[in-house]
Amino acid sequence: MIAKSFINYSKYIKQEDLKRLEFIENHVKSINRSNVKILDIGCGNGNISFQMAKTGATVIGIDQSEDAIERAQSNFNHENLTFVQSKVEEYQSHYKFDIIICSEILEHLVDPEIILIKLTEALKEDGMLIVTVPNGYGPRELFITQPVQWINSKDNLLTKILRSIKSVLGYTGYTSQSDADDLIHYQFFTIKRITRLISKYSMHRIDLKSSNFISGMFPFSLLVRLIPSLEKFDCFIIDYLPKFLSSGFNMVWVKTNQTL
Repeated sequence: MIAKSFINYSKYIKQEDLKRLEFIENHVKSINRSNVKILDIGCGNGNISFQMAKTGATVIGIDQSEDAIERAQSNFNHENLTFVQSKVEEYQSHYKFDIIICSEILEHLVDPEIILIKLTEALKEDGMLIVTVPNGYGPRELFITQPVQWINSKDNLLTKILRSIKSVLGYTGYTSQSDADDLIHYQFFTIKRITRLISKYSMHRIDLKSSNFISGMFPFSLLVRLIPSLEKFDCFIIDYLPKFLSSGFNMVWVKTNQTL
């Protein structure tokens, strides 16, 4: 649930996005130092970058999409915030970062290790890596994302029927985080797999929270449109259910010589 003290400065309206945003902000605020520097990779439309700039941190949001950076620049402006068009593996910085945010990115990469190597190199020795990913075998990925991607890959009559149904129901394929054309999920993470992957780079996980349960799944997503309070309850109840039932994971890692 979203705490009353949390103020949303982004354009997010979905409870799932707001819960993720508050999770990230709380950990950013936990850094007890001045002039905190944050790198937000795959910043998309700029929502997370702007929210973190409002905390007083110096934030650089990068995205390889020119359209995404143009949208971010038109959406948000702050003296502590800079948006840069760049691939993560090509981005060069004059300093290392206190915090790197990698939100809803790794699942879209064919080879996420290339990015993780770059990110861990760009972190200070005690730096914090905030990662959010869908649960690859949670309800939304298992019953919606994977079947839909399979149907789309066939590019046949069934594909056309699916696209027509989605259009009628108002599902555009875009999200409030990104208007990218390619939102295909190549990776389907379990907690065990994402832990094994990130911990290889001298990273120690210090927090793991569930995102939401089934509010992002059709047909439940239609009910959420009609009764918004259901989405709040969905994000609340998942905190008391086994994590394998969550549709996503919010995690924080710290760079250290200690391994899991």
